[in-house]
Formats: sequence, structure tokens, C-alpha cells
Amino acid sequence: MKDLYTFDATEDAALKTYREVQSAYKALFEEIGLPYIHAEADSGNMGGSLSHEYHFPSVLGEDTVISCSNCGYCANEETARIAPPKPISDLAASRIATFHGITKNRKTLLNIHYPRYTKATSDGVLNEVHAGKVKNIISDFDPSVMNALDLWFDAFVGYAHLAEEVSYSRVINIFDARIPSSLHEEIPPNRFGKMIEKKSMEDFSIPTTSITPSNPEFGSSLNLLKIRDGDGCPKCGEGKLKTTGAIELGHTFHLGTRYTVPLRADVLNEAGEWKPMVMGCHGVGVSRMIPAIAEGYSDHNGLCWPRVVAPYDVVLVYGSVKKNAAVPPKEDIEAVYDVLASQSLVGGTDVDVILDDRDKDIVWKLKDAVLVGYPIMCIMGKSWVNSKKVEIEVRKTKARLEVELGDLRTVIEGLLKEL
Repeated sequence: MKDLYTFDATEDAALKTYREVQSAYKALFEEIGLPYIHAEADSGNMGGSLSHEYHFPSVLGEDTVISCSNCGYCANEETARIAPPKPISDLAASRIATFHGITKNRKTLLNIHYPRYTKATSDGVLNEVHAGKVKNIISDFDPSVMNALDLWFDAFVGYAHLAEEVSYSRVINIFDARIPSSLHEEIPPNRFGKMIEKKSMEDFSIPTTSITPSNPEFGSSLNLLKIRDGDGCPKCGEGKLKTTGAIELGHTFHLGTRYTVPLRADVLNEAGEWKPMVMGCHGVGVSRMIPAIAEGYSDHNGLCWPRVVAPYDVVLVYGSVKKNAAVPPKEDIEAVYDVLASQSLVGGTDVDVILDDRDKDIVWKLKDAVLVGYPIMCIMGKSWVNSKKVEIEVRKTKARLEVELGDLRTVIEGLLKEL
């Protein structure tokens, strides 16, 4: 990871720096030619009020990015919003599913009620509860637990048998906004599903509360499901959202004064006043970029590195004495190499060249060069032995041509400028 920490004297200066870092990251990805998605992000534990991520779209990615088909709205799955969902008028109670969660102290069972399918009927796609959205409502929710019912039953403490100051077990029912209010009463307040009777609960009164869209403090937050393709855009209200798998390549955070205030990292301003510095924290995952580039620039034959990140611009290939009769003399090989590796004139392009002098057949070397992904291959084969011409093959376009030694450097420089 390439990390960058910035410190400014004012909020405005810090935001200007933030935009400059964003521009630099965008320029980096564009120079490489790597497709990327610039998305709003959640600052998470880093804190701060502004955050963006840079993603490489990939079905192999661990992240999900949400984008609009109509406007420029784009955000990661943790931050993304949708147009406020409306109640499904023809939803039947039998089509309502319940996800069981639990708080970290194991005393509160959370029953998350939501439409089982994306449509009112069973021919839709199964919905999934978004753990982050539940945590926004119940901060003590433990999303790592898969057996919430079992843990809650094991830790069950009946209210009727304890003094008032002792913490007891309780249930909170949370209704997704898509469930019509008329169905709220049809769902049992203590909906335990297929319950294993580890202890009798008949003697206990279980305190139960409900959170519904009618609660003023939660009404706009009760979209509890993961975003699906086709959900409405929250920004333009017209476009449809699309989910894309992605690999995170970089992140920018505007941290503000979260760390400088407690650390008393102050700076003396022009007015002679001590003010906390305003921080930014940014990073590009260099080690993540390599596999992303490899995936984006490869085919069934091997890699195809963009020139700006390729290990070498050109590989010079020739056959070995033992396995190929069309072998150029050693002095010819050195002459071609010297032309390729010579320092460019003013305004020219420097060429980073490697000589494959392994004792292998030329066909083997060519296959290996394609696999490695050198942008350009220069081949001293039959054409050189017969007519003193170097064969050139461009890995990206698969273009092939033959040139004489006197024109070789000029042709190579021209090809590299196009890559």
C-alpha cells in the first residue's frame, strides 16, 4: 500500500488537497489504461466526513459497487442508498421472512421482518438483509453471529424472576418499509421460527418492542435489504441501479480534526491563533493493482502488460545453436540489442529492452514472451538470417511487420508511443 497523509491549516485548504489527490489517483489509473470506478464510500473506523474508493470492476472482486444507469451516482454497497421503498400493496403475510439477529450482550433478539422475494410472488429473486443497515439502527447488533436464536435462548433471562436492576432478555421487531402496516399485526411479536425448546418460556413475560416506518427517528432508515439490480436511484429518481463486483484499488479519506484535536496537533495561523491541523489519509494498493491489471489485460495466451507497468518494453528473441539452424551470429545479436538499448535523442522515447539469451528453441521463447506479456517482441529468425530484417510483433494488437536495422529504433519508438 502506498500511503499518503496530508495536513492543512484550514478546512478549505484540506478539501482542496483532497480534490488534488483525487485528480492524481484518477490520472494514475487513466495513464495505466485501467478501467476504474470512482465511488462514494463509508469512512468506517477511520472516521471523517468524506470518503471515496477507486475500484477495478471484476466478477472476482470482494466488493460491490452500485451505480445509476441515468446519472453519475456511484457508491459502494455499505454507503449506497436507493429511492425510498414503498409498501408492496399485494404482499401476503406468508411471503414475509424473518432474519434473526442478536446484540453483543446476547440479551436482545432482533427479528428483522422483510419481503422474502423481490416481487410479491415467489417468482422473484430472494432478498437479503443488509447487516450494515441493521447496525445503523441497532448499534449493538453483532453481524458476525449466524445462530442468533440459539445464543439468545442459551442466555435467556426471564424478566419475571429478576430484580429490576438486573438485565433481562428482550425482543425487538424491525419491519422493512416494504411491508404494509396492515400486516404488522399479523406477524407474531415473538416469532422464533422453528424453535428448539431448550427451556420452557411459558412462565416468562418477554418485553417486546417494534420499530416500524411510522417511528419518526427510523422511518427513512427502514430499507433493510441489500440493493438489487433495478432498484430506483436515490439521486435522480429516474435511473435504475446496477450492482458490479469490484476490487478496491485505492481509498481517499478526509479525516478533518478527528485525530489532531485529541493529539493537540496544532498549527499557528496567520492571525496568531493555534488551530488543529486538518488531516487527510489516502492510499493506493500497489499489490492489488498488479492482479487487477493482469486480469484486465490478458487473453488465453497469457498476459499483456500496458507499457507503463510492463517489466520491459521490448524483448529480443533469437533461436539457440542447438535447436535451430537459422541462428544469427553473436555480433549481429549484439548490434540489434545496442540499437534498441541506445539512449534516445532529444524528444525520443527511451526503450527498456531485455535479451532472451536462454538456450531454448525460438518457438519456445516466443510462447514464453507471449505468456509473460512484453508489449513488443523483436525476433531475429529466418528473416534476419536471409535478409537482415527484424520481425516485430505487438502483443496487444498482434500486428506483425519486418524492418531493417536502420529503421528499427524509429519504428519501435513510434509503436511504444501508441501503447
